[in-house]
Amino acid sequence: MNIHEIYMEALEHEEKQCEKWELEILKLQQELNLATTYLQHHKNEHNRLQNIINRQKHNNIIEEIF
Repeated sequence: MNIHEIYMEALEHEEKQCEKWELEILKLQQELNLATTYLQHHKNEHNRLQNIINRQKHNNIIEEIF
């Protein structure tokens, strides 16, 4: 094997490694996007429920006053 062939093999190896890590990054970005969506959903639901509880507390306080 001559020096040119060695460099060609190394080049092919590095190309495969780049492709592997690019795919891994894409996969992780997709997972992060999904997790971000789930987090936003649960934050929204938390806020909605907190608002309901706060309104109920407010209504109970008003009823106690009158």
